[in-house]
This record gives sequence, structure tokens and C-alpha cells, in this order.
Amino acid sequence: MKVAMALSVADIEIDRLEYLLSCFVNVGASIPQANNIEIMLDLLLYGVLSYNQISTLHKYFIKTILLPSRQEIICNYDILYLDSSCNNVAENNTFKTSNIDEFIDEIKKRIPINTILKIWDNTNNFCLICAGNMRDRIVDNDDLLLYNTVRQTFGIVIISGGQTGVDQISLEQASRISIPAFAIVPNGKRVEGNNEIDCFSARLIELNNYSYKYRTWLNVYLSDGVILCSLFESEGTQSTLQAAKYFNRPVFIIDPTKEYPEIIKQIKGWIALYGIKVVDVAGHRQSYLGSEIRERISDILFRVFKSITSSGKLEAPKSFNENNERLIGFPENAQLKKLLFTFINECSLNMKVLNSHIWLSTTESNVKFVFLRSSDLPQMLHDGHFDAILCGDDIVYESKHLFKKLFSTGFFSSIICTISYPGQEIRSIASQYHRYAQEKYPDKKLMYINGCAEPYVSLKFVDAIVDTWQTGKTASKHDLAISKIIDSTCFSFYINESCDLTTFNIIKRFYDWQNDSEDCRLI
Repeated sequence: MKVAMALSVADIEIDRLEYLLSCFVNVGASIPQANNIEIMLDLLLYGVLSYNQISTLHKYFIKTILLPSRQEIICNYDILYLDSSCNNVAENNTFKTSNIDEFIDEIKKRIPINTILKIWDNTNNFCLICAGNMRDRIVDNDDLLLYNTVRQTFGIVIISGGQTGVDQISLEQASRISIPAFAIVPNGKRVEGNNEIDCFSARLIELNNYSYKYRTWLNVYLSDGVILCSLFESEGTQSTLQAAKYFNRPVFIIDPTKEYPEIIKQIKGWIALYGIKVVDVAGHRQSYLGSEIRERISDILFRVFKSITSSGKLEAPKSFNENNERLIGFPENAQLKKLLFTFINECSLNMKVLNSHIWLSTTESNVKFVFLRSSDLPQMLHDGHFDAILCGDDIVYESKHLFKKLFSTGFFSSIICTISYPGQEIRSIASQYHRYAQEKYPDKKLMYINGCAEPYVSLKFVDAIVDTWQTGKTASKHDLAISKIIDSTCFSFYINESCDLTTFNIIKRFYDWQNDSEDCRLI
């Protein structure tokens, strides 16, 4: 937690402070002999911290102790005070003592030695709130690493708890535009009615803790902000709001029974205001939702997701050519075709499917959508066969052609990175991204491949690969990790000099549709 306050330790003996902290911190370095010490405690649910996590905190030991400023009891915890001015007191879940050994013993009785909820100063006294009756909820070390895991990607990230209802709706809508999404679920993949969790294209992460509440708090902690779809107060929504208040995460509440004419503008402003990258989408489970409300939530979240991924403004070329036939190239991708069908239907373009590779507009003169391999699109645009293409930025970069980019959709976003086993010395690399690999590793042995790259590392043909990474879903199955981030990519619209006004207006319609703009007028 970043909000903190300083605690003077002038009246506290350094060795006692070190002893107290060592019971939880297990720091390998001694605490500097100074009047003030800095410790940044990165809190998780109930402040649970592992030895491995806290052992890195010694690098923050500088000037002052930074401690959480909130002094509120969230649940029924035991409160323990180390107070030099008081005699032993044990009443109403409160224990006070002036003896540090007794203080530590009381802590050990209540919680595992590697667990701590909150530590703050109480007028030159230590006050520790322990997990008490929550002592069975022990966080696994892997849970603590998820904060970085969900951020190792490009653009907006969606996380949810995998529950039926709003959680799974959010995963479904994120998969429609292939933006990074994580289903972070309780141990045993617990969901309502013992149903299977449908993660769609999201990466499933199963926690080592079975508790729904633990999962809820953890997801709020991992996020930068929460979108809460709520019809009424329930135990789940209350827990989400409690966690958001505790971890200081902004919340955007949506009541799906109400109309939100400016919801896209409002959520975009909310994301910009708080600098949000990781969005926790939470809400009621399926048993609380009727079919009408479910469809309403699906529609709202789809509109929100497709809009918040868009970046940049659409600028028209200075001049247009007159073409008899207008061809726009798209990657041959089933998921993209479904997305385009939605766009076509909502914008009344009335495309006729001639075959699996060509769609013809019956409302716009001689406009065709052509579907080819992604790697062929830049060359087709360069040779003048296409007026425009929707293509991955990485594919265009690899082609070495220079085109005018109209705007980035943010769809199918990922990062280009070097992937290997942790700590692996890199001497050889395999990649389908020849230009990226050659520029970043000119002195390494390079193997140029096509298709799935991870087996080349797991079979020890090479030390690393240069490949795309969205959530690490595939790489994690091979125990691989990111060793270097090189670039980011998503689907963007590119045009050449032969682009005409009709083609541009089709792309403008897509831009307005994605941004949920009411201004869908043509130029």
C-alpha cells in the first residue's frame, strides 16, 4: 500500500525493533543503526506476507518506517498492543503488554509466523492486528507474484474471479476482442453449482486458497480499479467494496437496470484519471441474474472493453484517390470475423459473404473485405492491391514497409519479448520474428521458424525464443518466463497512397463504432 506515514523510533530500542520484525520479515541484512528506518510493506489480503516476499524489503530500509495510515478494523480480528506504559490486559479480543516476548508469543498463538495483517504506530506504541480466526487462510508465495504477472502485457488487462454471472461475462467479452484477461479462481476452481469455469481465451490461475473472500480481496489488490456490476447489496459486492476501500482502489459501479448514455466517456475518463491498466470486473453470480439482465451486462461490458482499448485519434489523409474497386485486407482469423460481423450488423453495412475469403458490401460501391494470412497483408498493401489493411503492428514492422497508420484498435494486444527459462544464459534464439531477433541479438545464434515456438526451448534446441506474450498462458505450461520486453503490438489500420474516400469512411465507421461514438457521419 502506497499511502503511508512515518513512525519515529527514537524511543524504541533498535535491537527490540529488529527482533520484532525478524519474527515476520526474516531479513537477511541487519537494520541500520539510525533514528528512522524505512520499510515498504506491500500488503495483500489481510496483509499476508511470505518470507520470500518480505526478504526483499531490506533494500527499503532507509529513513523512516512507512506504515499503512488506515487505522480501521475490517473484520473481527484480535488486536495486540506493545505498550511500555501498560500492564498485561486481555479483554474483548484485545491483548496489551509491555513485554516483547509475551507480545511475540501471543502473535504466534494467533497466526502463522509468516503472516501479518497490519502494523502501525499508536502514539509511539506498536499495534498489530492479527488474522486471528482467519489463520487458516495462508497465502502461497505464487499469489504474491501475480501483481507483476497480470501487468506483463500490453494495454488494458481484465481480471475476474471466474464465478458464474458477471465474472464469466467479462471474460467472454474480453475474448471477443482478444484483450489480455485472467480468471483468478479459488482452489478447486470453486464456482456456483459446481459448474465448470468457462475462461474463454483468458488465462486460468488457480489459487492455493479455497476461500471466495480471499479471492475477492486478492483480485481487488491486483487491480488498479474495479468495475462493479451490482443490482443490490450482497455479501460478494460488500466484500469487494470493503477491499477497494482498504486497498485504496477506485470503483466504478454499474447498475445494469439503468441507462448510461455517456458510460463510455465516463469510464474512459475514470481510467485516465486514475491511470488504470488492470481492471477487476466483479458483480453478482448467475443465480442473481435473469437472462435479460445478463444480456444487458454483456452489451455494456462489450461496449466498454472495445472502447477503452482504442488509442489515438483518426486523422484523414490530405487527399484521396478515386478507385473503381476498394479492397480492405484483414487477417484470416475466426475471432476477428465474428467481431467484424458485429460491426457490420450494428453499422448496417450489409456485407454479403461471397466465400470464406471475400465479403462484398451491398450498400457501399465495390467495397470488399478480403481475408488472407497476416504475413501477406503488408506486401499486398505495398504493391497496391489493397487500399487499407487491419494488421498487427509486429507484422508490419517485420515487413520493413512504411505505411500511414490511421489508428490502433488495441484488439489482439500483446508484447514482443524474449522468453526463456528463468536465469537461463542466452546463446541461441528461435523466432518467427526475424527482424526483431536479428536487431536485438545480432551476436547470437538465430534459428528462423514458423508456428509455435515454446517447444524449441523445452526440447533444448535453443536457449530462448522471441515471440508474442499476451497472458503467458502457453509459456507457463512450459515453465517459461519473460527475460526481456522488446516491443508491444496490436491490430491497427494502415493505408497506402491509393486509399480513396469510400475506403477511409469504412474505417471511420469502425473507429466511431469502437469508441461508441454517436457521430458516425461520413466525411
